[in-house]
Amino acid sequence: LSSSAQKRLVKQERQSHRRHAEIVKEAKEIWNSLRQKTNTAEETKAQTDKLSKLIEGKIAEIALQHDASRVVQSVIKFGNGEQRRQVVKELAPRLAEISKTQY
Repeated sequence: LSSSAQKRLVKQERQSHRRHAEIVKEAKEIWNSLRQKTNTAEETKAQTDKLSKLIEGKIAEIALQHDASRVVQSVIKFGNGEQRRQVVKELAPRLAEISKTQY
């Protein structure tokens, strides 16, 4: 294996031990397609719904991870009123802690 391939494997191994690793991986894939400007309104709504259901109940923990906090931000940006309320409801108890992190 090349050195870059080895680094990639080490990174994947390290990230697989984090909480919600599989959920974060799937959420980041959805987020990556969601942030594209070529999506139609229907595609954006469908992806946001899928993303919202995927991270429901884990939003506060995911928001504290540097690579996954963007996922939560995208639900706030693209979500409907109910999805935004759900995010705020889950983040509210840990708002002081979240406001102190750089992510």
